[in-house]
Parts: sequence; structure tokens; C-alpha cells
Amino acid sequence: MTAGMGRWIAGVPVLAALLAGSGAPPPVARDRIATEALLAPARPTVLAAPLRDRILTILQARARAFGEGKASVTAAEGGFRVVARGEYRRRPFALLGSTGQFEIRWLRAVDSGRRPRGRYLIQIGEGSGILRYTFAEARTGRPVATADVLAASPLLADRRSLRPGSALEIVSSSRLAVRVEFTEEATTRLRRFAAEHRPTLVAIVLDGEILVIQPVTEEIPKEVKAAEMLIMGGYRDEVEARVLAAVINSEPLPLPLSVQEARYLPLEPSGDDR
Repeated sequence: MTAGMGRWIAGVPVLAALLAGSGAPPPVARDRIATEALLAPARPTVLAAPLRDRILTILQARARAFGEGKASVTAAEGGFRVVARGEYRRRPFALLGSTGQFEIRWLRAVDSGRRPRGRYLIQIGEGSGILRYTFAEARTGRPVATADVLAASPLLADRRSLRPGSALEIVSSSRLAVRVEFTEEATTRLRRFAAEHRPTLVAIVLDGEILVIQPVTEEIPKEVKAAEMLIMGGYRDEVEARVLAAVINSEPLPLPLSVQEARYLPLEPSGDDR
């Protein structure tokens, strides 16, 4: 990991790091079954052939993250048919169908070490093995929509700030993580930000969902030309981390797709299974 930037994210809560790598299904014969899911727009939409083909190409590239030969994507009536070996878990399919709008935002109005009297308080819960963030007004305790908090949070970086194809699922200090690498221009901006505002908090966001909130505690050395960051949440296991990395690396989808239906399919044993 690039010197300096590793320390920049090193203070991420241990709970977040532990949950990020937990939740794997029990060791049953997962390769003997598959999940067939339909990814489709929330509203019935007729996709013109060029748009359909473009979406299909993006989804097929992302689906390789499930593993070699373990997932396929084809066009289907009303959307796209995804078949993936193993037990059904909604999260990988939901990540697969996200548009891929990746952002890092400064939680300027949120209570933190630098701003102990911030306008908003973070409330952390857990659902399906993933941390869930909600917010409340510090003065009244009234719930605040995440979208409102993010709207008040300046944009520090987005997918254009990343080196193409740099997102990668890794294991760092025995913890699962998704590493991203910034361009030299973005590194310069982040260096200036860290020098001026640390310690503070940033939100890693995908399609308006906060994947994880992480601290900025140290500066980025001047000699670092391509800073790195470890995304320590938003997934439960290696497959979900790989899919997230694939989504960040790929071209954004022109519209979001959600899981409309899913069912199990039995698989014929392969030569290796017999």
C-alpha cells in the first residue's frame, strides 16, 4: 500500500472491518445449485437494441467477478437474466445492477473529532452483515434523510478521480478490503484536503448508498503521486467485494437495475463433481 495513504484509512472502526468480511454462507454444496435472477428497471421500460446491448456488455464484464465460469448474463424479456452458481444472496445481484455512481464525500456537517458540535449525529446499525448508517439532528434527535446529509457534504472524489481499472479486492492485515487508486490530480486535491481538515470523516458512496464511513487522520506525503484508499465496508465476503470492485472499474450503467425475481436452479454435476 502507498505510504501515508495506508495510515490515512487505518483508523477505520474495527467493527466495520470485521463485519465487512463476515456473513459468508455455511459450507453446503453450493456448486450443485444456481440462482436465476431477473435484473430489470424499476418501471417497465422498452430498451432500444443499442442501449440493451450496451447494458448487457457492462453486466457481463461485471459478472466475471463471481468467478471464472460461475455466472452468465443474457438479455431477457423485461430485463436481463443472471445465472450464478451457489446460494442466493440479494446483495451481489443488487451490486451488479447498480449504476456505479461512485463518490467520496466529506461529512462536513456531521459530528466528529474535528467538529464535535456538528449539525448531524451518525447512528450505526447492522443489517444482513453490513453496517447501515442513519442520521439525526444533533439538537433535536429528529431523523434526517441520508440524501439530505449527502447533499450537504462536499464531493471530494468520484470515479473520474480513480485510475482506470484500479479497484481491486484484497486482503490487508487479514481484513478484506477493496483498494482504489487515485490519479495524480486527485491525489493532489486529497493531500490538500487532509492537510487542512484532518481529523474528519468521509463517506464512501455508491448510487446514493453509504457503503462505509471512514476517518481521515493523517496527511498524504508530498512524494506520493498515486494515493490509495481501502474501502472497508459495503460487502460481506470476497464475492461481494469483487463485484463491488468490478462495478467501480466498469462503465456506469445508464439506468439502475433491481432484482425483480429470483429462483433456484438445480445443476447437473460436472465431471469434477462426480
